[in-house]
Amino acid sequence: LNLYKGRYSEAETRYEQRPAVIEAVKQYASVAAKHGMTPLELAIRFALSNPCMGKTIVGATNCSQLD
Repeated sequence: LNLYKGRYSEAETRYEQRPAVIEAVKQYASVAAKHGMTPLELAIRFALSNPCMGKTIVGATNCSQLD
């Protein structure tokens, strides 16, 4: 999951895989599936429909993420 381990220590401690984080991700994926979407689709739809967000930027760290 972490392609840059050791390079961004602040982010690593903030987003480490604690039980509460793992459970939140499972619940988020469940909400997405309930509405016939992947977690990525749900995130993009949220960003595009939120009037407080001026732009939505999507990026990939490698080509396989675009498949």
